[in-house]
Amino acid sequence: MPSLDNNRNRMLALIATVPVTAALRASYPVTMPLRASILLIAAISALKLWLDRLAPKASYVSYVGTSLVLLCVLALFFAALYLSTAQLVQAFGDNWGQLEAIHRATMGWLNKWGISGISLENRSELIGFGQDVLSNASTILMYLSFIAILVMLGFPEVMRWRRRLITRG
Repeated sequence: MPSLDNNRNRMLALIATVPVTAALRASYPVTMPLRASILLIAAISALKLWLDRLAPKASYVSYVGTSLVLLCVLALFFAALYLSTAQLVQAFGDNWGQLEAIHRATMGWLNKWGISGISLENRSELIGFGQDVLSNASTILMYLSFIAILVMLGFPEVMRWRRRLITRG
C-alpha cells in the first residue's frame, strides 16, 4: 500500500499549497523586509568579520562600523532617489511644450487607426502620475528604513547564533 500513501501525501501537499500561497501573499508586507534583511545580514557579515580583525578586543566597534556603513549606503540611496525625483519634476516643467507636441502627434497617429486617446487639456494627468511616483518612492523608502532597522537589531543575534553553531558542530 505504499502507493496509496504516496498519492495521499501528494494530494495533501497539493491542497496545502493553496493556503500556504495565500498566507505568504497576505504576509508580504512583513515577510519581504524580513527576507531582505536576512540577505543583507549575510552580505554585510564579511565587513563585520573584517572589522573584528581590526579591533579584536572591542566587538562593539565592529557593530558600530557596520551600522554606519549600512546607514551611509542607505543615505546615498535616499539622496539619489530624491535627486532623480527632483530632476523628473523639473524636466516635466521645462519640457511641457515638447510633451504636448509629442502627445498631439501620438493622438493624430492613433486617430488615423480609429483609436481615441486621452485628451491632455491640462496638466492634471501628469501631476497625478508624479504623485503616484512620489508615493511609490516613499513606500520604498519606508521599506528600506524598516529593513535597515531589522538588520541593525538582528545583526548581533546572528553572530551569537553563529558562535553557538560553531561550538556545537
